Amino acid sequence: MNLAAAPRSLELIRIDDLAGFDALRGAWDDLRRADPYASVFLSSAWLRAFLAVSPLPWSILALRDGGRLVAALPISLRGSPHPKLPIARQLTFASAPFADYQGMLCRPADEPEAIERFADALSATPWDIASFTDVLDPRFAAIVERLRDGGATLEESETTPCSAIDLPSDWTELLARLSKPTRRSTLRPMKMIAESLPNWRATAATAADVDAHIEALLDLNALRWGTTADRNDKYRRLFRATFAAGCLRINVLWDGNHAFAGSAAFVDPERGVYADYLLGHDPTYGRFSPGKAILGTCIQEAIDGGFRTFDFMRGGEAYKGSYATRETHNRHFALARGSARARLLRLLQPLYDAVRAAAVRIRTRRPAP
Repeated sequence: MNLAAAPRSLELIRIDDLAGFDALRGAWDDLRRADPYASVFLSSAWLRAFLAVSPLPWSILALRDGGRLVAALPISLRGSPHPKLPIARQLTFASAPFADYQGMLCRPADEPEAIERFADALSATPWDIASFTDVLDPRFAAIVERLRDGGATLEESETTPCSAIDLPSDWTELLARLSKPTRRSTLRPMKMIAESLPNWRATAATAADVDAHIEALLDLNALRWGTTADRNDKYRRLFRATFAAGCLRINVLWDGNHAFAGSAAFVDPERGVYADYLLGHDPTYGRFSPGKAILGTCIQEAIDGGFRTFDFMRGGEAYKGSYATRETHNRHFALARGSARARLLRLLQPLYDAVRAAAVRIRTRRPAP
């Protein structure tokens, strides 16, 4: 006798505090293992660390089948163009803009229902504009299309390339497969440093000295890109939290007590991913190619640590392509509803952007473009 399967009744819940997330940690990890698209930014370790230091409101839409978690989507509803100037209500990902990859978690068999339920929940959320940038998850586009079908206007901007290296098990094997110019530019900086800087050393952050490594890295990054006290404070809190959670590596090259190159990488040991996140170097050491020196240091650390992928993450810089064995693309979606708030924001956004750009140039002492 054929018995029809009992219909499922999936429950959609909203989690908006750390205690609620902590209660789901075991189920979250099990869900993430089942999802082929999950990145380090949706690991419970990284996300928990980020949510604990985020100053912005967040919540997590979670779809459950009894006690089994089948899908999850971290979101944020915040003021735009700035939380202190909330002209309109902006819907975005909870970890925007700090996560290089965005999307949801979902078991493959539950994708159609999860897309429908999440789209319905987002449609019922009181937002004026929605910004979904750096979307690596291909399933999220279906949610965006449903929001557009519900009456929102949709714009999609140019995609962002993201490169990665499929790592061999041995450093010499990686060098052998690189082109001659790339191999030379990888080995030569460290050789020059060793020959010219008698007091050079390479260190990896430990619990005893992580703060010193964070400060060195932020200072080095600011030498190239500029910074503000607020930006530094955000990264300082994020790096401290993710280091404590066991998913951050920081490497620094020193000339005596002077840091001249540094890197922060988020790591996902379970999936074997070493994700390069933030680099910095002192331009006065330019003759040594310090950026290439710290990059080679990190790639070798990833191989020695048994990682299978070195992920350059978002950004289409040419040097990444000389190493990469594959490339993906992040998509960027912007939606707007026909509300008065959305129309007012559209009118004032150019003025806000101009004022903000000028303020950033002043605070970071960067020249106008």
